[in-house]
Amino acid sequence: MRNDRLSFTRRLAAYAVLSAFLAVGCSATGGTTPAVQAPKLEVHVINIGQGDAILIRCPEGTHEMLIDSGELSQRYAQAGNLFKAYLTRLQATDNPIEVVVASHPHSDHIGNMPWVVDHYSIGVYVDDGLIGTSATFRTLEEKLAARQVPRRHLKDDAVPEIQFCPLQDVKVRVLRPRGMDYSDDDPNDSSVIIRLDYGKTSFLFVGDAESGEEKLLMEDPETRPLLDCDFLKAGHHASETSSKQAFLDAVTPKIVAVSCGQKDVGTNKGFKHPRLLTLRHLLPMAETREGPAVEIDAYDSEKLEWVKVKLNSAVYVTSGQGDMVFESDGTRIHKRP
Repeated sequence: MRNDRLSFTRRLAAYAVLSAFLAVGCSATGGTTPAVQAPKLEVHVINIGQGDAILIRCPEGTHEMLIDSGELSQRYAQAGNLFKAYLTRLQATDNPIEVVVASHPHSDHIGNMPWVVDHYSIGVYVDDGLIGTSATFRTLEEKLAARQVPRRHLKDDAVPEIQFCPLQDVKVRVLRPRGMDYSDDDPNDSSVIIRLDYGKTSFLFVGDAESGEEKLLMEDPETRPLLDCDFLKAGHHASETSSKQAFLDAVTPKIVAVSCGQKDVGTNKGFKHPRLLTLRHLLPMAETREGPAVEIDAYDSEKLEWVKVKLNSAVYVTSGQGDMVFESDGTRIHKRP
């Protein structure tokens, strides 16, 4: 009797599973319903004006990596307020950030890091190991020490190994080419370079790396093969010192994101980003754009004037489009409308 009851229970369970499958797989008219969508990895390029601030969320939705934190509001109007508002809207302060990366110690990249350290629990903090000279850098170091945040430096003997997501098909690598001299004179060329892979899609975040670091990345036989990526966060806000043609040929980006300030606002009165010459390098590299073309201001260093440029391929710029979110399902990268 017990075996008969057990057999009946098993048949009932099998029937329930089959019924559930049929309910999900078939519509009322007999057709099939769309397949369940793969979970999305999210890359948020936050519009904080002249600077970088990027939050990446794992496809399972509960693990994050923050790369840079933007400029101070007193140097670029509302930069700090914009960053803090966006981050707290997306990430509750009681939700830890697994990995925080400071690409290098310039204020347009670490301006709001002291606030991040104050308000979030951090799994590991990664930087290039250079000693900054600003009051912001000194305050940040004091707060990291006081909260005993685990640290990794690009200058460490071993290349830092970091992982922010438990999924096996999500991988993060720090690219450190041979020959880095970690010069305090030019921290841009000591930027922490991050490659992120999800399934068949790949992302490259290069901080403010300029032609010197780009050249080292291409010359090192270990890092060069890792440059070829679908998505590129353009170096140094699309300045003329970065995104050289040889480097772009090694990366072959299908999608490019540029984070930069508005024409003649705050610190961008002097920097004048993005540059027309660099956009002319980037636009032919990218694939077909999602959505209509957007016209932005770019600085022509030959004519010494601002000009209008139409972005008619998948090059997306914060100064013209504001906050930008890119999603990957592991097979392709899509810009959220």
